Amino acid sequence: MTHRSTPGRLAIIGCSLGGLLAALRFAERGWEVRLIEPDDALRLALWEGRLFEPALSLALHALWRYGCLSLSGQLNAGLEDCDVVFWWPDGPAIAGLARLERAIESIAPSLPARALFVVKAGVPLGAGAIVKDLLAREGRQDVRLAMSPEPPCRSTAVGETPADERVVVGVDQGHDALPLLELYGPIGRPVLVTSIDSAERLYQVSLSFWRTETAFAEAIADLCARAEAGLQDVRLEQPVG
Repeated sequence: MTHRSTPGRLAIIGCSLGGLLAALRFAERGWEVRLIEPDDALRLALWEGRLFEPALSLALHALWRYGCLSLSGQLNAGLEDCDVVFWWPDGPAIAGLARLERAIESIAPSLPARALFVVKAGVPLGAGAIVKDLLAREGRQDVRLAMSPEPPCRSTAVGETPADERVVVGVDQGHDALPLLELYGPIGRPVLVTSIDSAERLYQVSLSFWRTETAFAEAIADLCARAEAGLQDVRLEQPVG
């Protein structure tokens, strides 16, 4: 593992699988990463390696020992001096507006001035405008916003997670996306910078494809079970799509 001088500090709020895998890759490339999980039980389970696969837990603990990754339950201390703050919760593919509002109201007062706040949760169309209104209501017009909802992770293993999947970033000003280009570029993930509205729409399209793909896989598995066949016996005569 090669480390260099810290290029910056970032925080990830929420210990979802996608957030932890991103934290692992960012920390490996020298960023100081702070994981923030307000839930005491989840934080303890993560620390004890009871949430995800052993390889991920071992890799995270190695970075904790090295000092480039930390785990906290406090927003104020955890977000201090961070250049980028991700909200990356676990849960449904689309977070409800009520959950979104509660999260922004609790996070907004602790956000550093001029920080880039990145919403990674799946959200309904129009959520970006709602987040901007909530930040303004909290007097945080100084915070920059990026909407970058990520489709459900297709993997449960560190080695299987695709590193080259496109990251969509929706911002009001193109230069606001520069920190994310610096983050994702070294790990080989191409970044598409677009408007906030377009980022939300692209997420909805990706989610529809993912649901179709999942439904197709479940139908094939059910067919195999009925025919007492294995998936290795399935052959498509023509490509799907």
